[in-house]
Parts: sequence; C-alpha cells; structure tokens
Amino acid sequence: MAGFEFELVVSNDSSGLLRVLLQHAQRRTREHGVHLHFRKLLSHYRVKVHGNLPGMWVSLVAIERESPVIASLWASPKTRRRRLAISEDFVRQYAAGHAGVRKVVHDVSRILGSTATNAYEFDAGKATHLKGQLSSLSLMLANYHLGISNPSQVAEELHTTLEALMRSCLNKPDASFTGLVHDACAAGLMDVGLKDSVLALKDRRRGAKHEGQRFTRNRLDAVLRSAVGACQQLAFAAPAEPLDRIHQRVGIALAEGQSKANKRPVKQS
Repeated sequence: MAGFEFELVVSNDSSGLLRVLLQHAQRRTREHGVHLHFRKLLSHYRVKVHGNLPGMWVSLVAIERESPVIASLWASPKTRRRRLAISEDFVRQYAAGHAGVRKVVHDVSRILGSTATNAYEFDAGKATHLKGQLSSLSLMLANYHLGISNPSQVAEELHTTLEALMRSCLNKPDASFTGLVHDACAAGLMDVGLKDSVLALKDRRRGAKHEGQRFTRNRLDAVLRSAVGACQQLAFAAPAEPLDRIHQRVGIALAEGQSKANKRPVKQS
C-alpha cells in the first residue's frame, strides 16, 4: 500500500463542481481498490489517496478522461474555460501525487535490491527507444481494467513488450521467445520465479491466436502480475539503443522519405 495527499483551493468554486469531481473520483478509485478521502477546510479541500499502485494508475486514466466531460456538462461557472480549468487543476494534482508516490516506491525498491514492482507504469531508463512501447502497454493495462481492452489484446501487448525488452537486453535478434526467456533468467535479468508465468503467457497467447482457444480474464489474470513484474525488471536492465541501430533506423527513415518524394507528381509550370 502507498499513499499521497494534496490540497485543492476552493476559491471561485461556489458552483460545487470541485466537490462533484472529487465524489466521482472517490467512486472511481474505490472500484480499483484505492481509497480517496477529502475534507473541506476554510479555503481548500484536503485530499488523501492511498492504495495499490496499479489501482492508482487505472483510476488516474479514468479520471483524466472523465473529469473534463463532467466539467463541460456542469451548469456553472458560466464559462466552459473556467469549468475545465477547475477540472484540469484537480487532475494535475492527482497525477503529480501519483507520480511522486510511484517514484518513492521505485527508489525504495532499488535500495532494497529489487527491480520489480507491481506498478503498471514503466521506467525506460536508458532504453529511450522502448519508451513508446512501454507507454502503450501501460495504457493497455489501464484500458483492460476499465473494460475497454480484452484479455487477448493485453496478452498480445505484453508478449510484444517482453520480446522487445529481452531482445534489447540480450542483443539476440533471431532467438525464439522461449530461448530469450531462458537466457534472460540465466543472465539474472529476470527472476527465475517469473519464468513459468511468462512462458504460460506465450503458450496461452499462441493458443488463442493460432488454435482458436478462448483467452479468458481468468487465464490472463493468472499470469498478469508476474508478466508485469518481468517487464519492470527488464525495463530496468535494458540498455540504450546501439548507435549502429540508430544509424540504420535513421537511414531507413530517410530512404523511405526520399522514396515518397520521388513518387510525388511534378507540377508543370
């Protein structure tokens, strides 16, 4: 369990919008095992949040999406800009508090010698070329718990991310997924205790994709925590993208750009 608190100024919010946003956030966080408490003082609300990191992240994604909608539909303040400003201030402070507590948990884990947490957000570290992939996984995990993404989609995203991370860490572009898992464990990049779940994810994904087997929530949930932990460990260990690979990628992009330019019709003067 982790927690944070922040304050929201009440001035110019006689409309009650801020209280409605807090009440909505309270319901949303409760759905994901997180407790949000707020109390109105003379000139501000004091907000306290505590719970699990995945639940905080899922709640944040929901609050970011839904608070502006609530603010837009609220009757006052009269200007939509002012209503959205109240919403944005609340979301910004919740997000900042969440980021702060996640960093504390991250730092303490490193001090204690652990590289795996159950957080749904990942620190790409030196592997900035994988930041987009990790961000995509974080959003997919939130969407899964919000009922937007299905288990098969999450399994595919997890498998893709794990494979990209292992190939980056081990520099083995042609190895099989199973071989990468065994090599990552042998190299100490991933806890051996996570191996069976990661391999089970691979087998269940293959069964759903190629053999028509149904990928249920129970089948995903059984391996989800371990697969996320493996992503955390591998992201911590992933190196920066090699210069030759950067040059190759840039060269391909330039060549594609030139090819498109050559195909454009020439304007007749």
